[in-house]
Amino acid sequence: MSWHDDQYLFRLTSTFGWEDAISLCDSLVLGIENAASSAARLRLLGNGNDEDDAEDEEEDNQNEYFNDYLRGRQQNVKSLQQWLRQAHNQLFYTDQWGNGPLHAASYVKPPSNVIEALFRAGRALWKHSSYYRSQTPLWATECKDGSTPFLVACSTGASTSVLHRFLDEVEFYIE
Repeated sequence: MSWHDDQYLFRLTSTFGWEDAISLCDSLVLGIENAASSAARLRLLGNGNDEDDAEDEEEDNQNEYFNDYLRGRQQNVKSLQQWLRQAHNQLFYTDQWGNGPLHAASYVKPPSNVIEALFRAGRALWKHSSYYRSQTPLWATECKDGSTPFLVACSTGASTSVLHRFLDEVEFYIE
C-alpha cells in the first residue's frame, strides 16, 4: 500500500476486496498500537521509571521485529502521528457523494468480519488520539444525503449479524 493512496481502503470496500480490506485495517491497527506502545515506553524512560526487565526485553524484541518489517517495506519507521493520520485518511476518505469506506462496504452486503475490521481500525484511531476523539465516529459519518453507513446497510439488505455489529459499535462509544 502506498502511504499516499488515501483511496485504497475505499476502493477495496467498494469492489469486494474483503481480505485486502481486512488486512489493511489490521495493519493500521498494528501500526498504531505498536507506535503508541513505543511512544509510551519512551515517555516512561524519559521520566526515569523502570519496568520489569524481562517484559522490556520481550517488548523490545517484538518492536524490533515490527520495526525491521517496516524498514523493509517502507525504509523507515512511522511515528504514532503518522499512523493516526494514515488511518484517518483511509477510514474517512469520501467520494463525490460523501460516501466513505464503511458506506461503500455497506452498499454491497459485506461480511461481518469486514465491518468488524473497519470498526477495529476506527476504535484504534479514536483510542490513541484526543484530536480524532472530537471527530464524528466512523459509524456515525453521514454522506451528502444524510445517510449513515447503518442506514445504508439496512436499506440494502445487509445480514442481521452486520446490523448487530453496528449496534454493538454504538454501545462501545456510549460507554
